[in-house]
Amino acid sequence: MEYDYGSLFTEAVRSEAKGFALSCVNGSRWYSNPLLIAMDACFDSSGLGYFSVVFRKVNLFYEKYVKTGIIKDMESFIRKYNEIDRDSIFMNNRVWSALKDICAYVVSKKKQGHTEMQTLKEWARNAKIESWREDSIGMIKGVGLITFQYLRMQVGENVVMPDKVILNWVVKTLKRKVDAFGCMKAVDGLSRRWGISNIELCWAIWIQESGELGKIDI
Repeated sequence: MEYDYGSLFTEAVRSEAKGFALSCVNGSRWYSNPLLIAMDACFDSSGLGYFSVVFRKVNLFYEKYVKTGIIKDMESFIRKYNEIDRDSIFMNNRVWSALKDICAYVVSKKKQGHTEMQTLKEWARNAKIESWREDSIGMIKGVGLITFQYLRMQVGENVVMPDKVILNWVVKTLKRKVDAFGCMKAVDGLSRRWGISNIELCWAIWIQESGELGKIDI
């Protein structure tokens, strides 16, 4: 059976997915702030709804700490970690700990003259899915395969995040059971066939399945 991008997703969904994908590739997700990008990935690992919970929680942190200048980047986040009223933002110690460790890794690897974003993008480019468990970020407690891939995707790597939404969509659409790696292979195959990026197809699936089209600004 042939699957067509235009028949599976409306024009509105495809347009919004393209916008989200471009923001990842251009490094403009979350105001081009790697701290917020990593926070998004860590909060999302909780399994709570992205559009209904995660996005709003990260935005709350942005409004309370970043926009006000209290915390501007990963380095200042680590320095002021104990001053943050974390429970008022997101009550999950595991995700906060993982975020802190990710930030510590990026800050430790930042070369002179480089930004945190450049450092994070360099990690994402060099990270290997085949050995993700041995990766410096992949080994962090609280960082699973999904968070690993989503973090890479958020800074522009053309990868697939095999979360439950994407996995269920693949099972429903292709009518075959797949594990995480089979899911990534299936999405990559469809993306190549349709001439779009993995990032764009993942966003199209998330937007369509959530029913949150047009409710959140890029």
